[in-house]
Amino acid sequence: MKKKENNKVIAEITEIIQSNQNDVIAYINRGTAYKNNKEYNQAISDYTEAIRIKPDDALTYSLRGDAYFLKGDYDTAIVNCTKAISFDQHNANAYFCRAESYKQKGKNALAVADYEMAAKYASSNEKYQKIFKKIEEDKAKKLISEKSNKKESKLFQILIISFVIMVILFVFLALHYSNIGKEMVQLKPFDKTMLPEECGTLIIPMNASVTQINGKSKHLTPGLAEAASVLIPAGEYTLIWSLKTAVDEFNDMSLAVSINTGKKYMIKYSIEPKGLEVICRYRLDEINDEEIGVYLRETKGEQNVLKKIATGVVWFILTMIAGGS
Repeated sequence: MKKKENNKVIAEITEIIQSNQNDVIAYINRGTAYKNNKEYNQAISDYTEAIRIKPDDALTYSLRGDAYFLKGDYDTAIVNCTKAISFDQHNANAYFCRAESYKQKGKNALAVADYEMAAKYASSNEKYQKIFKKIEEDKAKKLISEKSNKKESKLFQILIISFVIMVILFVFLALHYSNIGKEMVQLKPFDKTMLPEECGTLIIPMNASVTQINGKSKHLTPGLAEAASVLIPAGEYTLIWSLKTAVDEFNDMSLAVSINTGKKYMIKYSIEPKGLEVICRYRLDEINDEEIGVYLRETKGEQNVLKKIATGVVWFILTMIAGGS
């Protein structure tokens, strides 16, 4: 309807309203005429007046929601359409208007759900049915695409996982491989200004690491060697150390030690069950060369286990890649 004709309708309905200010239909019709003229504020005003007279009318809320949508106020449009649906759950126009509003706000899942409801309750509306058909076609295409890509993505995932494992393994071995098989690695002296004859030797066993000496942060560890030794000036020290075993991890354990010149000391520990938990008992013992030799021979078997594990991981990765191809 052209604007001139709309203005004529508005004038006629205005006369009706002047004679009966509680005529709900008149306000609705004049509001619709204003909306067709794109005079959305006047349309909203008339719909609001109709709601004041008849506050439980689903149609009027739906029409006001549509006016807010055309005005670009999508949040208020959603509120009005939701109100309309609360009064009439079969109101196809309210579902459609709310779907359009959700779409403008980028809430596509909510929009699709409302489009489907609009098509359900307005089976004769070609516009609604066309949109519903398009949604169903898109769903079917997406399902077919997901099925066709599933096979290809599985191989890709295997390759990515294998690559990540290989990188981690490479870094791990690059950091520690030089120590595998070595009996004892010599670490940098705790105090480089002291002569060796002024120091004692601290021996750190495999799987252990010293993280602090007298409050100073350190990272003293044999890595994958069987033990590590470090020269420490004679004196009293407090060590903070950690231990990782197959049973559990023990962190931030404190050990008070006394280091004498020319002596060798080793951190010794035992893992003992205590109820449902395990505890680590430890001490610092003075040790001689013969006792060090016994310890190194005993830990040699653990080194062989590490080599077997590394070999097994590499074999597993190669098998995965071969199977995927």
